Amino acid sequence: MSDMKALGDVPGVGDMELDLTKDERLRAAALIMAIRYHVETIVKDAAMYQAMMASDKHLEPTTVDRVVLIAEQFERFLLGGPKAAA
Repeated sequence: MSDMKALGDVPGVGDMELDLTKDERLRAAALIMAIRYHVETIVKDAAMYQAMMASDKHLEPTTVDRVVLIAEQFERFLLGGPKAAA
């Protein structure tokens, strides 16, 4: 997976080969997408926070449970489910 290139900097991880099943690869892709979603949508400064509050955007905290929930939604989406993620 190209998103995993950052792990190549960790000693011993870049050379690891993973023998994942199709379901495991799908779940890993969904988890990577969920993490990326949270990294991209995190409020980075006070000005951004104030702008979001002014436009009545509903903000939720980023927690492990929230990331897993979003990953499950991405997984259903990737499987062709009717509910789109996030």
